[in-house]
Amino acid sequence: MSAYKELVLYYDPAGLAAKAKWVFTQQRIRIKTVTPELVSETVGALAGLTVPEPETGTAVQMPAEPVLIFCGLRSSRLDAVLAALQKAGVPRSVYKAVLTESNAAWRFDALCAELARERAALRSGGRA
Repeated sequence: MSAYKELVLYYDPAGLAAKAKWVFTQQRIRIKTVTPELVSETVGALAGLTVPEPETGTAVQMPAEPVLIFCGLRSSRLDAVLAALQKAGVPRSVYKAVLTESNAAWRFDALCAELARERAALRSGGRA
């Protein structure tokens, strides 16, 4: 993956994570709002990377929960931003992920669905 500056992909259909935008502005992190029209794009493409085209023919699944995908943040920086989000009162229920080489080619909606499956598995004691 090519280098990219700090960025957060921000999806918030009901405005539940609005305080997060304030945190990102204070932390000088670029925000890219993911609109419903963009959820079928790959996470990498949304972050400005060159990645393979997303698979076609799969129905788009509109994420129901807010999602924050962090791109280009080092570990210590990410820890500081997560602490600032918590301090600002951003709900813990907001899905959070980090862009990696492994998930860059995933469609945004598919990554959101996977985050939901992982959370459900954790809540049920590991049984998805």
